Amino acid sequence: MSSVYPSSGPLAGGSWVTIQGKGLGNGTDIVTVSLAGVNTQQITQQSFDTVIVVSSASSSSVSGIVTVTSASYGDASGSTYTYNPGM
Repeated sequence: MSSVYPSSGPLAGGSWVTIQGKGLGNGTDIVTVSLAGVNTQQITQQSFDTVIVVSSASSSSVSGIVTVTSASYGDASGSTYTYNPGM
């Protein structure tokens, strides 16, 4: 995984987050994306190297790994995302 933008968002969720990297999926088979351990509420777009999601709400401020899971490639992770109460 090469980038996550933005790398932080509000506790309430609702942020569009773009994840880029090689081998994230085949374009149609990404089944889950988690930001700092919180599953996203929606995968809006996906390709081999880009995924756009809408973040879910988090009950607390947390920073952690972003994980993309696809049927053909399994788990891809590496970048971090932070749920920030000040946003």
